[in-house]
Amino acid sequence: MSRIMDSDLRPCWLVLVFFFAACASNGFDASVQAKGVDQENTTQIYKKVAPATVFIKSVLTSDYLMSGAGNSIGSGIILDHQGVILTNAHVVDKAAKILVVLHDGTQLAAALVGSDPYTDLALLRVDLSKNHHATVLLGNSDRVDIGQEVVAIGHPFGLGYALTTGVVSGFGTTPDPQSTPHERVIQTSAAINPGNSGGPLVDKKGEVIGINMSILTGGQNIGFAIPINTAKTVVNELRAHGRVVRPWFGITGKFVPDHVIDLFAIPLAKGLLVAHIDEGSPAQKAGLRAGTLNVIVEGEPWVLGG
Repeated sequence: MSRIMDSDLRPCWLVLVFFFAACASNGFDASVQAKGVDQENTTQIYKKVAPATVFIKSVLTSDYLMSGAGNSIGSGIILDHQGVILTNAHVVDKAAKILVVLHDGTQLAAALVGSDPYTDLALLRVDLSKNHHATVLLGNSDRVDIGQEVVAIGHPFGLGYALTTGVVSGFGTTPDPQSTPHERVIQTSAAINPGNSGGPLVDKKGEVIGINMSILTGGQNIGFAIPINTAKTVVNELRAHGRVVRPWFGITGKFVPDHVIDLFAIPLAKGLLVAHIDEGSPAQKAGLRAGTLNVIVEGEPWVLGG
């Protein structure tokens, strides 16, 4: 009885083996096909965005050259058919002459429309020919998620057009908030090198979600981009005024945390501890005073008395 049953079940086992083998084969084929589709999409993104990306070379002023700095290079994106180009402010800072090279190799002199060192963004303008139609499509950086795939396009070290891939790895501030004091920047694992500054960080739809800005020195695959929604606001200001108009009070200080307040026997209210007052500022005219007593609290410098 048992032999007959074993004999009868053997074809069933063979059918199951072939079934699972076919499923595994189909899964493998689907994975290969998905990878191929993803690569094709990346290629299409490059073909779409690269023609609207430019190489920028800034010839620095003689005074700046004497400090030991060489010419500055970077990338930029063409915003419209009037030849308006968005890039980083540090790419064109102290420039006596700005040269823009288009995707087809055309070299054009650029005029500085405006610059905002605070957000590290600048606006240029070139005279485009009527045959040039490539412009970028701006996305919505408020909808960007961690883990989202992105590509960076630019001119690393001035060697020519290049594309790198990665993901959005985080949000926050750069390691040096004094130089790039953004409330929120995009952190990416896509490789960014000197020459990529000012170039686009692009999502899988081919929309620009950020302007590549800097890298973490000594880190690996840690780059930063200015959110495109921040750039949109700055661009409007630069178009209208050539600069960004911001309110100015003229004070520098730090907010006092509870653990620092608890260390002092003297009354110390919560708030901003004023460390410096700008000369001629509204704060000075209002009678505010800066601190004069330098102390170290748990290894952190503070100026008390303000």
